[in-house]
Amino acid sequence: MDTFEDQRIEQLGLFTPENMKRVERQRESDLFVVIGNPPYNVGQLNENDNNKNRKYQTKNKTGIDDRVAATYAKASKATLKNSLSDPYVKAIRWASDRIGDEGVVAFVTNNSFIDGIAFDGMRQYLEQEFDQIYVFDLGGNIRKNPKLSGTTHNVFGIQVGVSVNIFIRRKVIDEE
Repeated sequence: MDTFEDQRIEQLGLFTPENMKRVERQRESDLFVVIGNPPYNVGQLNENDNNKNRKYQTKNKTGIDDRVAATYAKASKATLKNSLSDPYVKAIRWASDRIGDEGVVAFVTNNSFIDGIAFDGMRQYLEQEFDQIYVFDLGGNIRKNPKLSGTTHNVFGIQVGVSVNIFIRRKVIDEE
């Protein structure tokens, strides 16, 4: 199952009731650390790339696409917000929601959110939602710097820029 998929939606009978109970237990468990390298592919060059970003269906309108729209996109002043449908943006939104009151999110992602116009709302929410933010911009975006032609100037040998990001949320404890 896809992490962002609403597991309450019928899964074509592929999953046993026991497995669905296990998934539900996992969803209800506390999660304090999320580490990953979510995909980053905001779009595809043509229909043959087979690389479309997926829209996630939900029964109760609280799916990941809805969360991104209600937070990052709503807070953005940009007119073109297609970049916010990138899976890495959804992964950051999901992880931020999933860790609850405290935890750490550590992702290797596309670095476009650092200064991209469409990501102004996302940056605003990250600042509000996390107590400490560490972004290690590894650069390497050949679209911004054509002098870096090819893929040899990127840590992963790809054409998009990369960053390592650590977001920390601390639980507020009321002191009497």
